[in-house]
Amino acid sequence: MQRLKVLGLALVAAFALGAVAASGASAAEPEILSCQKVAAGTGAFEDAKCSKLGGTKEFELKELVKKKFTSTSGAGELKAAGQTVKCAADTNTGEISGTKAVVKVVVKFTKCKLGAAECKSAGANPEEIVTTSLKGRLGYLEKAKSGKVGLELEPEVAGGPFATFKCGLVETKVTGCTIGKITSKLNEVLATATVEWKEVGGKQEWTEMVEGVHKPCELSAFGGKAVLVNTDTVTPEEAAEIKA
Repeated sequence: MQRLKVLGLALVAAFALGAVAASGASAAEPEILSCQKVAAGTGAFEDAKCSKLGGTKEFELKELVKKKFTSTSGAGELKAAGQTVKCAADTNTGEISGTKAVVKVVVKFTKCKLGAAECKSAGANPEEIVTTSLKGRLGYLEKAKSGKVGLELEPEVAGGPFATFKCGLVETKVTGCTIGKITSKLNEVLATATVEWKEVGGKQEWTEMVEGVHKPCELSAFGGKAVLVNTDTVTPEEAAEIKA
């Protein structure tokens, strides 16, 4: 009888461990990878875009060698507490860390106004709002392997501001984090990727990722919850794939 009890406990433990492993595998986060040439026969793909399996097997998806990226956007808005800051464009710089994260991201919004009042961050050029140094990570939206991938951004300094600026005599500090959706193709090596921050029903479209740290992930400004409306085209130093 004692042996049967021990065996029963062992089976329960094995099933429990198996369940944990399976859930961990299903929730694996998306990755940023590049197609790199390797010794013939050691890779999985035959072409430089890693789109065809087999053949000479001399290409493989691996962590990027060149880490830096830039991005640009057209007009964008920050809406909060009945106020709307409008900017004509933005540019940003940053680095990819490992295969799932970004660091040292700084966004510069240009030609920014709140109504007729010009907006600017301290030390910036007229009508420029500059964020603090930001970090972020990729993650699934809704559920693992959903085919929907987001990018979560937050200040690198825990609890620090996302951005601080003044519009005329009105000063505000933007705090919290925000999630944009990757709208470019997944699982394909591309020269650029697109990230969209969208307003839906007066709220930010996405406020949670499956494996996200912040739930909800939201921005605040002017004493209320804020919504960022913007679409960025991101250009890494080398063509990359978001594997999801």
